[in-house]
Amino acid sequence: MSYRRSAEAAGIPGGSSGAVTCIQRFGSALNLNVHFHTQAVDGVFRLSIDGRLAFFPLAAPTSEQVHDVLEDLVCRLQPILRRFGLQAEEDHDTDPLACQSEVLAAVYASSVVGRTALGARVGRAPAAVGRDPHARWHDKPLRHHAQLDGFDLHASVSVPASARDRLEQLLRYCARPAISHDRLELLGDGRVQLELKTPRFDGTTHLVLTAHELIERLVAVIPRPQKNLILYTGGLAPRWRLRARVCAYGRASSSAADSCEQRPSSASIPAPLASPTSSAQAPTRGSWARLMQRAFDIDVLVCPACRGRMRLLALIEKPDAARRILRHLGMRDHPPPINPPRFDDEEHAA
Repeated sequence: MSYRRSAEAAGIPGGSSGAVTCIQRFGSALNLNVHFHTQAVDGVFRLSIDGRLAFFPLAAPTSEQVHDVLEDLVCRLQPILRRFGLQAEEDHDTDPLACQSEVLAAVYASSVVGRTALGARVGRAPAAVGRDPHARWHDKPLRHHAQLDGFDLHASVSVPASARDRLEQLLRYCARPAISHDRLELLGDGRVQLELKTPRFDGTTHLVLTAHELIERLVAVIPRPQKNLILYTGGLAPRWRLRARVCAYGRASSSAADSCEQRPSSASIPAPLASPTSSAQAPTRGSWARLMQRAFDIDVLVCPACRGRMRLLALIEKPDAARRILRHLGMRDHPPPINPPRFDDEEHAA
């Protein structure tokens, strides 16, 4: 809506922008911290009189506009929070989630503040490595940053249209999982050391968790069933009639994309960047080997014997054919069995 208002002020009525929002439930310490990463198109799409789709780039939002967006957002959220009984100033005798699952509600509440909800260490924070108890909190000044009624909006990251690698890096960051194996280390006493993504203001670099505390934190960040964590809105909405043309916009030529790097001033009416093709083109996908390497960090085309590059002859997609080939080669044709759960000696004896 903010982009539509800016476009109308610049003399471009009837435009539609687009955005992709990734909902993250976790913080660096594997704590429950629900926040949104929204990647918005810096401009609007609009059909011309002859039916061609044109893109009008807009100027970067100012700090005042960021604050206006946050104020509008808070006003829209108040009725929704009130409907679900989540207003901070209201006194509620019962928690709707606690009525469904008292344990899960306690785990959520403790995870938000970085505490333990269950077990012998209930109410306590994990051991911190590198923490200076005398360190003082200090705010970091941020550009295009607004805060209001407990809500926080940061809008200073932008990627030029031609920087596809940077855009992919940003999207992968926003859609990343809650934890990486590289940040976990099993200690000799059975506890787990979690490395923080960035050190805290007090110097803390790692947290030491027991196995139960680690599982408790994982439970807190798991989304509830049938909840989408990636949302598409505006011109990228799944059922928008021009979505296919928006996704294919500018793919046949890089010159139009390059010209998007220069943002127009807010005082001038931006010229449209016409799409070089009128027909919708299907978005191109990466190769099979590249997708496997990006998803699992395994280069499947490296020969295990000589470490040279192999050539892909055929991709077997039928399960029955793949099982026959694996059996012929003397390899396992089914997944390995799942090991039974392990218990501590004291719990197993009980």
